[in-house]
Parts: sequence; C-alpha cells; structure tokens
Amino acid sequence: MSTAEYDLAILATNVNRNEGYAVAACGALLTYDILTSLDKEVEYIWTTPWSFGAVLYLLNRYLPYIDTFMAVSLFSTTNSPEACQIGNTVLTWFVIMGSIISEVVLMVRTYAIWGRKRSILFGLIGLWVATMVPVMVITDLEVSSWKYGPSPFPNQSGCFPVHVSKIVFITYIMLIVCETCIVILTMVKAAQHLRQTRSAWIIKMYQDGLLFYFYTLMTSIINIIIPLTAPPGYENLFGIPQRILHSLFCARVLLLLFEQRYGHTETTVSALITSFHPPDESSPPAIRLLRLDKN
Repeated sequence: MSTAEYDLAILATNVNRNEGYAVAACGALLTYDILTSLDKEVEYIWTTPWSFGAVLYLLNRYLPYIDTFMAVSLFSTTNSPEACQIGNTVLTWFVIMGSIISEVVLMVRTYAIWGRKRSILFGLIGLWVATMVPVMVITDLEVSSWKYGPSPFPNQSGCFPVHVSKIVFITYIMLIVCETCIVILTMVKAAQHLRQTRSAWIIKMYQDGLLFYFYTLMTSIINIIIPLTAPPGYENLFGIPQRILHSLFCARVLLLLFEQRYGHTETTVSALITSFHPPDESSPPAIRLLRLDKN
C-alpha cells in the first residue's frame, strides 16, 4: 500500500468513526426526546381516535429509528462494496422521505393557520413541487455517483467510498428555500393573530416555529458548506443529524396541536380558532386533526 493509499484509508476510517459517533448521538437525542414527551404522546396520540394527523405524527416520530439503525449497521459491520452501495442508497432514500414528511407537517400547519385558504393551499403545493421534486432528482443523481471499494484493512468495519458527488449541497439549498417560504407565511399570520390574542399556547406555537426554522437553517448551512470544503467522504456527515432534528421539531409541532385539541374540556376561544373555521366532517382529514375546539 502506497503512502497516498494509506492516507486515504486512514481518512475513510476516520469518516466511518465520526459519522458513527454523530448517528449514535442523534439516536440518543431522539430516544431522550421521546421519553420526555411519552406521557403526552400516550394521552393525546395513542388513546385518542385515529386520524391522518396521528399517522403523520407516528411516521415522523419513529421512522428516524429505521434510519439510525441502518446507519449504525453500515458503520459497525464489515461490508462488501455492493452491500455499501445498496445499504447507503436505501438509507439515503429513507432520510429523504422522512424529511419530506416533516416538510408536509409544516405545510399542513401553515395551511391550517391561514384558515385553509385555497390560495395558500395552491401556493404550498407549488412550493412543494418546486423544491421537493428537485431534491428527489438530485438525490437520485447523487446516489448514482457513489462508488465504494473494499476495506483497506482486514475486518475493518464501515464503508469506504472511492467516489462521492458533491451535488448533495443543492438539496439543502432547496430545503432552506422551502422552509424560508413557510416561516415567512407563518410570521405574517403570527403578526395578525398576536394583535388579537395573547394566548400562551398560540405564542408558544409561533415561538417553536421560529426556533425550528433557525435550528434547521443552521444545520442546512452546515450541510451546504461541508460538501464543498470538507475532505472526501464527509459530504453527508450531518445528513442524518438534520433529519432527526427535523423529526424532533415537527413532532413537537404536532404534539402541541394535539394537546390543545384534546387537553381541554372547554371551548378554546381565540382569534386563531376563529380563523380555522371549525371544519365539518367533509373537511380534509389533515385539517380535522387541527380543529382546536371541542364540542
């Protein structure tokens, strides 16, 4: 083994180790967040009537465990180049689909707080097509570019990429565009609602939405910078961490809405509820989920 090949082998080993640490840390964070909110989840999700919103919550909440398990398996076992190609491709598509589910959660919430206006619905659908379709196309191009080699050391765990495209950074630009549009719509409506009510839970909903945006904005910027500046192999170092953060924040968004819907026996009076126009049974199930008054 030449000096250059040895250096590349050491780099690949470090990549596997560092990505393994990042995934393990995020898995621990996910478990901690679930445990700290489990009482509310049981009360407002598991023991209430099933709905589209409940299914959306559970998919958003627990699919990251599949991502984490797959990633840990790839980093901790000895794999052939073919197994690495297949495993990382499947893992990447799970991460992308999970991220899209999280974006749908934010769009449904935005549609609801805007009183289910058709113009907002069509705008959000257009935003989804303009950002998420390119994300899927770029992801397909990215995974098609991957090439893996055999382990340079006997019984060395993990995968050893020999070629990885840097095009992945464009997907995070698309996420920033999508979430920036959503947060602008949210803040415009927040300015209207907060002039009419100082309800603590409404303030919390908008505060959480703004914090979610800034946290994911920071991770997206990191995921743009890393592929362009980091050594080969580190392109997706923060891909799974961002996916898990998306899941955590979106789960909190939905749980807050479920808590407000089922956590009170009296009708909640607020400008926000008025703007929702309490829906009848012909309303889309995603919006029936968000009905905040109780009859």
